[in-house]
Amino acid sequence: MPLEQDCTRTQDRHATKARALVTRENDAMRAVIYGYAADVSVTGLSLAVPAKMDVGESLLVELENPLQRFKVRCRARVQHVQPTEQGEYRVGCSVATRLSARDVQLLKSNQSDGW
Repeated sequence: MPLEQDCTRTQDRHATKARALVTRENDAMRAVIYGYAADVSVTGLSLAVPAKMDVGESLLVELENPLQRFKVRCRARVQHVQPTEQGEYRVGCSVATRLSARDVQLLKSNQSDGW
């Protein structure tokens, strides 16, 4: 079931627990930041990561659902950043190339499998 939409969203977003490997495109060392995606849609995603990101920053994101043995890469741009009480940052991103409906389906959480 889709999560609530706010007035700026054009696509349904879906809960996920996909692993996220994030690389800042402006980082010459290409250091990987490990986190997870909290929700995903064909046009955007919400990441939880330990490092603060800047609005407008370009990212390369690899999302993985280990149960489905599925991975997808996308380029994303940071739209907003919010610190959490757990010391992480919630990073809302738009994706440069839309994810397919199949990608979203394979990344969605399935509550019945405990993942």
